[in-house]
Amino acid sequence: MRIALISDIHANLESLTSVLNELNKIGYDELICLGDIIGYGPDPEACLDLVFDKAKIILMGNHEQALLKPELLNDFNTYARESLLWTSVNISEKSTKLLSYLKIEHYFENIMFVHSNPLYPENWDYISNYYDASKYFDEMKCNLCFIGHSHIEGIYKMNNKNELNKDNKSIINIGSVGQPRDRKTTASFGVFDVEKWLYTNYRVEYDVEKTYKKIIEKKLSSFLAERLLKGV
Repeated sequence: MRIALISDIHANLESLTSVLNELNKIGYDELICLGDIIGYGPDPEACLDLVFDKAKIILMGNHEQALLKPELLNDFNTYARESLLWTSVNISEKSTKLLSYLKIEHYFENIMFVHSNPLYPENWDYISNYYDASKYFDEMKCNLCFIGHSHIEGIYKMNNKNELNKDNKSIINIGSVGQPRDRKTTASFGVFDVEKWLYTNYRVEYDVEKTYKKIIEKKLSSFLAERLLKGV
């Protein structure tokens, strides 16, 4: 089985469309979304429609949770908070209801899928590097955990082993489809071959300028547009 993995789309329709088109060329058996379909970007409803149509499993991210529980917005920075308030009046009641059904985590065999981290997913702590990941290895329930949230792709293996191994604990951050923060402007996603225990990260270009213009036209913060041009 080949599992395609996407996360942190953040209402960026151009990047999501490019990723889905590339996945059709690569080939996969099922698609899992690790959350944060909404927030920051200009096309929340269109992105929700696509993900709910294409993905077999969709998990809740912190942006979905905050939209459903506005009291949590106080924990967000100004840009995130304002974009979610904008999103709340620019998605349908049907989409909001669908978001309320999302689960925090998903398990398949010895693999965990979650938005933020393998131990305290609702704390929304970030894993951006090996030091962050190493704090979770000892208590992980599964030997492999796929995450997003930090928007920085990376593979972190217990004891820094060279290869992914079913018997060694690993955390894989698949990066962000719609708002990469590793100083690259290309959308990040991945495919995991369960039988071969092999993960491949992919990057694909998309029309960043088009998304930039939409953000400005819809009167979201210009900061959210400019960061896409820098990958930060």
